Amino acid sequence: MQGVKKQHLPSKTCPVCNRPFAWRKKWEKADVVNKFTDEDIDRIIQMAWEDRTPFEAIEFQFGLKEKEVIEFMRLNSKESSFRMWRKRMTGRGTKETFAKARCGRPPFQMHPAA
Repeated sequence: MQGVKKQHLPSKTCPVCNRPFAWRKKWEKADVVNKFTDEDIDRIIQMAWEDRTPFEAIEFQFGLKEKEVIEFMRLNSKESSFRMWRKRMTGRGTKETFAKARCGRPPFQMHPAA
């Protein structure tokens, strides 16, 4: 198997230093992390751990779907913390169903801003 020459790789601009660099497909997962500030990363992790916060709320606020939140948690957590979080979330079906059953509230719905 031959590698791809750098000149044939797509180019992207670094969001921090605004310099172009050769883009590699394997960096795609890390790109999700780079578009958030430290405060956003902390808030996403906090929301993911909360039982009462459905994945739809995270998607509404930050644009991350459930699978992207799982990958985000994998990249931003220690391995043991990620495993504990996944075990906690997978045993409950969806967070939305758990929150609804726990407190009797209707599931999260996005309302247009008035």
